[in-house]
Amino acid sequence: MNHKEKFDRCVGVVSRRTGVPEKKILSGARAKPVVDARHLLYYSCHRMGMGISYIIPYITMATEGKMSPVYNSIGYAIEKVHVLAKNSDDLNDMINEIVNECS
Repeated sequence: MNHKEKFDRCVGVVSRRTGVPEKKILSGARAKPVVDARHLLYYSCHRMGMGISYIIPYITMATEGKMSPVYNSIGYAIEKVHVLAKNSDDLNDMINEIVNECS
C-alpha cells in the first residue's frame, strides 16, 4: 500500500474512532474536536512513515485545494500529540490501534 492509500485509509479510521466526519477533519474548521482529530490524523500518518512533505499535498488534494496546511503547523501538531501520548496510555493505545488499522 502506498502513502496516498494509507493516508486515505487513515482519514476514515480517524473519523470512525473520533466520531468526527471525514469532511470536517479535512476542513479548516477550528472546533476543538475537529482540530484534535486532524492532529491525530497528522500524527498517525507520521507514525506510519509519512513525512510532512507527503501529508501537505494529500490534504491539499483531499480538500480540492481549499486547505493547504503549512509545514510548521503540521510539525507542531505532531509534536503536540507526541507529548500528549507519552502522558496518556489511553491516547497511546488509540494511536497504536489507528496506525495498525491504517497500515
